Amino acid sequence: MKKQLTLLLALVALSFTSNAQISFDADTLVNQNAFSGDFDYSGKSYLSNNTTDASDTVFIWHVVNVNKPSEWELTVCNGDLCISSPSGDYTFNLGMGEQEQFKLGFSFFDMHGDGLVTIEVRSAKDGLIKDSLTLDLHARTANVDLPSQSKFRAYPNPASDFVTIELENGGTEVVKVYDILGNLQISSKINSGDQLNIESLTKGIYILRIEGNQNFSSVLHKQ
Repeated sequence: MKKQLTLLLALVALSFTSNAQISFDADTLVNQNAFSGDFDYSGKSYLSNNTTDASDTVFIWHVVNVNKPSEWELTVCNGDLCISSPSGDYTFNLGMGEQEQFKLGFSFFDMHGDGLVTIEVRSAKDGLIKDSLTLDLHARTANVDLPSQSKFRAYPNPASDFVTIELENGGTEVVKVYDILGNLQISSKINSGDQLNIESLTKGIYILRIEGNQNFSSVLHKQ
């Protein structure tokens, strides 16, 4: 009986230790008051590799579950790699004692609704070593004060090298370009009619935004 109890305690301890070897600093990200008039929303959490096994550094993540309006697009980032509409398994390296930033995000395309996504990360060496991250999001209907009410024109769109920016009231503004997860890619002070150089951007969808007392934005497609 004593041996059985000892074995049971050892197994419980091993299970607890294994599951704790990788962990997110926040398991659930919640925003019940996002605006569908914004282009997107994302939340982030950091995954830590707390293992004592120096060879346990290869990990795999995949989407366990996703529910969202059909118009929305899911993007998952680990480190600098961002995957739109991910499917299947994705492998990455995380050294002993290191952290990796994960971002879960939805692009709304002006559609309100509810979104829920969960990803799971597991060790390639031991599938029992795993943790999960969930984003629970509600995007409500936009109002007239949101940035989707554009007050400038950008053309051509799609574009590959330069975009001409025409401001409704002329003058000078600072135009910023963000990727779909909200990371600033370009910031430039321009006059109405100036061309914005976007050659450095990779192909994809971006947000052109003028930020001031009111914010105005437009979707930009880089070819």
